[in-house]
Amino acid sequence: MRATTPTRSRRWAALVTIGALAVTTLIGQQVSATGQAGQVGSAAADPRGTVTLEGGELSLKIDYSSGVTVRSFTVAGREVLDTEAEFPGGTELVTADGTSLRSDDNVGRPRLETTADGVRISFRMQGGRTMVDESWTFGTSAEGIRWTIDRTHRGPETRFSTAASPALTFARDAWHNIRRPEDGGNVPVWGDELRAASEEFSAIDGLRRNGILLEAGGNQAVFDTGDYVFLSHDEPAALAVDVHSDLHSGGRLARTGSLDEPGSLVAHWYHAAEPLGYANGNPKGYVDPRWGPGRFSEDLDQPLFDEIAIRSNQHDKVTLDLRAEATDQYYDAGSIETLDVTALGRLVNDFGRTIVQGTDIGASSERSFRSAQAPGFTSPWNVYALEILQDAGAFASMREQFRDMFAAPRRDPDAVNAPIGDDGGLGGLQREDGMLTCCYPYGHANVSDPTYATTDNLLNPIFAATLLYDLAPDAGWLRDISDGVRLAFQYAEENLLIRSGPTAGLIGNALCGTPEPREDCFTDWSEWNDQYDIGQVSAYHNVFAYAALERWAALERDILGEHDRAAHYEALAAGIKEKYNADTSDGGFWSTLTDTFAYTRDESGEIVKDCSHLFPNGYALMFDIVDDPDRRRTVAASLALDYDRLENEGHIYDHGSQVHDGYAWRLHGSNPRTCQTGETVELDDGTVIPRMYFPFFVDGGAHLLMEQPASVIGVENGDRARTVRFTRQLLKRYSADGFWGWSSIQPDTLLPRRDIWQEPFMVNNVVGVWPLYHTVLGFQPAHDRLNLVPFIDSDLVGSEVPYQVHGKHDVTVRYQERESYTVTSDGGVPVRVGWRREPETDVVVIVDGERSTVTADASGIAWAEPVGAGVHTFAIEGGDEVPDEGAARPLRVDDRFWTYAGEWWQVSGHGYVANTLTGSSNRGAEATVTFHGTAATVLGSVGRDKGRALVLVDGEEAGIADFYATESANMQPVFRVDGLDRAEHTVTLRILGESDERADGTQVNVDALHIDPVEPTQTEVTP
Repeated sequence: MRATTPTRSRRWAALVTIGALAVTTLIGQQVSATGQAGQVGSAAADPRGTVTLEGGELSLKIDYSSGVTVRSFTVAGREVLDTEAEFPGGTELVTADGTSLRSDDNVGRPRLETTADGVRISFRMQGGRTMVDESWTFGTSAEGIRWTIDRTHRGPETRFSTAASPALTFARDAWHNIRRPEDGGNVPVWGDELRAASEEFSAIDGLRRNGILLEAGGNQAVFDTGDYVFLSHDEPAALAVDVHSDLHSGGRLARTGSLDEPGSLVAHWYHAAEPLGYANGNPKGYVDPRWGPGRFSEDLDQPLFDEIAIRSNQHDKVTLDLRAEATDQYYDAGSIETLDVTALGRLVNDFGRTIVQGTDIGASSERSFRSAQAPGFTSPWNVYALEILQDAGAFASMREQFRDMFAAPRRDPDAVNAPIGDDGGLGGLQREDGMLTCCYPYGHANVSDPTYATTDNLLNPIFAATLLYDLAPDAGWLRDISDGVRLAFQYAEENLLIRSGPTAGLIGNALCGTPEPREDCFTDWSEWNDQYDIGQVSAYHNVFAYAALERWAALERDILGEHDRAAHYEALAAGIKEKYNADTSDGGFWSTLTDTFAYTRDESGEIVKDCSHLFPNGYALMFDIVDDPDRRRTVAASLALDYDRLENEGHIYDHGSQVHDGYAWRLHGSNPRTCQTGETVELDDGTVIPRMYFPFFVDGGAHLLMEQPASVIGVENGDRARTVRFTRQLLKRYSADGFWGWSSIQPDTLLPRRDIWQEPFMVNNVVGVWPLYHTVLGFQPAHDRLNLVPFIDSDLVGSEVPYQVHGKHDVTVRYQERESYTVTSDGGVPVRVGWRREPETDVVVIVDGERSTVTADASGIAWAEPVGAGVHTFAIEGGDEVPDEGAARPLRVDDRFWTYAGEWWQVSGHGYVANTLTGSSNRGAEATVTFHGTAATVLGSVGRDKGRALVLVDGEEAGIADFYATESANMQPVFRVDGLDRAEHTVTLRILGESDERADGTQVNVDALHIDPVEPTQTEVTP
């Protein structure tokens, strides 16, 4: 998506006479006008003490009859001020001792005059010994209105706790969102969907918080920029405000009223001779648990900015350029066929931009300004969210947050909550030994709060930093953080790398002890993810550790010139990769029972959570820790099977149809079936739930960012329609209720649970549409180019999408056919187009009419040569003949998808492939399954009470399956068929009613049929 910050004109008119009615622009062009006496070009003076200014689509009415007040402000004919407010607009100053100076009160007789710069109103404000001379000068043009505030402080030195120049009180529902062009952020402030979400949020939230951001009172937030764009979905015109001054500027936005009765929206513009500080003492305004809120508070009387020092006779001057702009240009999602681009534009630009906190403190995953944190463990998804925004200001902000994480002085590991440095100064989040904690740079951490010195908090930010460099390359910034990154890797190698035992070569769980985390460990609060209970090793930790090492090694070599360091990190990554792909029996994560990577091990070293979880599987494919094509297809096929069987039921929970408010929505949870340890915890009300603190329910977290690792399923299976289908579901969910539902969802109510251990407002859930841009439309930015690898289906043919690379280089792609494109580029970066093919295959590509043969690389991409500025066409021979739908490639058919004749029973439990087992002891009862392949294995539960079944393959007897064993065990192979033609086959189990002479019964059961992998197009299940 192109960052929507329009080019802004700087032409403004100077109003020079009252009687002659002439207007002269700053570039010297004279324009004549006629009208009644008293008009000033586009300004009309009323002898009763008002002046009305009109510029472009704006009209501003100033009352100077007694004091000076903004009485009316219309945008495209619509009144946006709260005209009934006590103080609709003007200057508001409050000294540190509480003395108030306001332009409508304690003012000497105002004076109206014309100058070379326009209409000027001059007045004096006084309160106690504080005295201020101020003037407002207005100029107009076809662009809008220019408002200059000129002030001289005549009293003694003082300090202001409030210094609003100006303050405007907008009507409660005047605006829906407030965009910040300087940092790319957004503040939601109103709208029916947002209000409905807020009311539900307040009803559910145990803390009774005041809404989500500024849609409920009382709430306030401050920003280190005064440039805003005020937006309303229902209106064609937005209000843009640009600030020009030699002073340092910031802003305050506040919602008055109460939680149940929100009031007006107040906007304050602050200016100071020195950089604006924060009242909590943190130099950048991060939240500090000991010192109070940072940039956000639910108490309107809580100071957020520090007091502003004023010298005697200090002269301040600030200019605000006010313009009406088209609302639509701030929601430009392009033309994407068959998708709701209105919902998409709002999702990204309203919801997604709330992740940005300020011009220099990056992004927060949780409710943005309510947190103002720098969490290392969530930083990958914060950066992925910025990839969707493609905003240079947001990138710069995030770079500063990484600087803050790695800032010196570093913390003493034994006194992490204390001030550090010889002077008691405060540093970043990194300890002297290299470990990273969470979450308040340059501040104290409350001793009662966890510091999250976890493995993912150490390595995830390194991975995220490499992503950010691709999005917005800055070699100076990379060098600035490089020492901290290297120290973090050193800590991981010395303290977390497992060097002995079956899991040697993997990175361990930091909470299982250091150095070398112990094997007999299983603990909670060990990572940010929805599987807190983990043991010595976590697949999630290791897949991100591998990606961090691989990607940082490339930067060491290519950008920083450190070849030896690069080789060392690559060697560590290779060790992780080798062990990660090893079978679970050999200390790795590969499970032959589920044909996916398992999650973790318990304190006995046994594999647990072998449940097709997307983090260790989807991300393993995304980051190429799995490079064997057959295994990649196997993983994707297994994931597809486990998720797709819920297609008609919902992807979060497989307990029936998921319908809420009249519509169904189907999105991925973290895993499609129970992923538990069997442990439970009792809540205060006596309710017993699975011991999964986060997200507190059975079938995995419904964070919408799960759509990102799920997107690889369609790619690996050749299914072009899959990701598009899920994008439609996601937009449907969003457009149905706006902000509601953008957190973890309880499967029983389909409502977010926000009162217990819950991230209450997951802003980086906007990553749910990341697959649309990255995987489907194919925009994959790198630090030195744009890689374009589309994977669209037929529905998207004809789409035209604008994009900005590095937040500044324009590229537009028109999708002529599924594999034929027209690319228009400004030439800021090379554009390299690729097509997905089998590795090492030759294909003919056609670029600007010229044919050439290229070979697909090891990752399965056939690349054309990069192109520069201009309009270019791309095609591949035979490319548009490929089907939309990929061949089904499931490799297991669990008992729910067999057909049964006779009497059978079913039980549930954690030890079965799909948490269910179907069985019978009735002689002659049959269970049948049909599959496509060459070989398969029947899995069942064995034990002393088990019997035998006759196995028939395609109606012919193939042998006897014996379920008897001296020890009970689940998911065991009981019969294998192989040597079959590549065709559809039927397997039937017919209970014989007999058993081994040592057996205590004749029970036969079905857990699953495991199908051997064959060529992808030839593995198909017919349930």
